[in-house]
Amino acid sequence: MKPGSCIGTSCMLVILAITCSGQYITPEVDLQPDPNQMPGELVWSKTINVGPNLTLPATIEVTAKGNGFLSVGEVSLGKVYDEHDDGQTFEGSLADIAFKDINDDGFKDVVISGIINIHHEKHDEILSRGAFVRVYLYDSGKRTYINVFDSNDSSKH
Repeated sequence: MKPGSCIGTSCMLVILAITCSGQYITPEVDLQPDPNQMPGELVWSKTINVGPNLTLPATIEVTAKGNGFLSVGEVSLGKVYDEHDDGQTFEGSLADIAFKDINDDGFKDVVISGIINIHHEKHDEILSRGAFVRVYLYDSGKRTYINVFDSNDSSKH
């Protein structure tokens, strides 16, 4: 499915729901490079208060090529940083990452959203843009995050 093809009512409601309150990863405040990494690689971390008596580290690891992935505790939640022009990048490099209890179970869920820029293969011209949203709910019984919505994966709608 093309990025942005799910910019309908359900995607917009998810985005609106997370913008009201929650805990966010803010690049200017939270994302500081780790001086112990190899040259060109970055690691950023923040402790997230997930729920009652539960805090987990949220870590973004960025490769020297400019691709970065989020993990919360031991669970990988996929790519959240992309400035490596391999045909597409994230606008602003870092996706918006919000921790908010969206299903009122007392545990913070994760909503990752942003804009994917599709580039011309031979130069930096942006050919198209599309929004994406991924939603992970915290399952307190399984003690893990479950991907319940991905605007780029029709099986998750």
